[in-house]
Amino acid sequence: HRRHVGAGIAAGLVFDLPSAMRSVSRAEADRWGRSDEELFDLALDNLSLEQTPDTQTIKGPEEVPIVVVEGASYYTASRALLLEREVIPDGHPYGGLVSVPSRHVFFYHLIEDARVIYAVNALVSLASEAFRRGPGSISDQVYWARRGELVQIPCGVQDGTLHVAPPPLFLKEVLEPLSQPSS
Repeated sequence: HRRHVGAGIAAGLVFDLPSAMRSVSRAEADRWGRSDEELFDLALDNLSLEQTPDTQTIKGPEEVPIVVVEGASYYTASRALLLEREVIPDGHPYGGLVSVPSRHVFFYHLIEDARVIYAVNALVSLASEAFRRGPGSISDQVYWARRGELVQIPCGVQDGTLHVAPPPLFLKEVLEPLSQPSS
């Protein structure tokens, strides 16, 4: 049982059994008599009750803060789905950036000012390396967490050069307003 989260990323409902994890089948989900949305919300509630993994803030270019969340749990990267519940303040106009390179680590940046472009660059580099290193690689991309969805910011490193192609919505809702001089 899966739900699309962002380009190239899906979330799945699983049973966490004492000796293994197993996907929840459609028939099992139907027997609970709840909508898919309710089931995924319950799963996120359960996830938020788990012990919080190690978190540290590092400084990227221009002192931009990048939060590193790392843990041994197979569900560490799943906690990126809790960003809007637990990290991004209600009514925050810009959202956050997140990369989920492997099951044991994710990186995020709360967008607050024009340094967001430095944050994108830092996240691309961090995600690329952690994705390559693994284990349990998920995605080497950077996403914009906004209003319950993860919007991909196509990026990558090719021949030692960083490439970022922000989507038009990100340009309009984040980069343009943040690049305006304050009055």
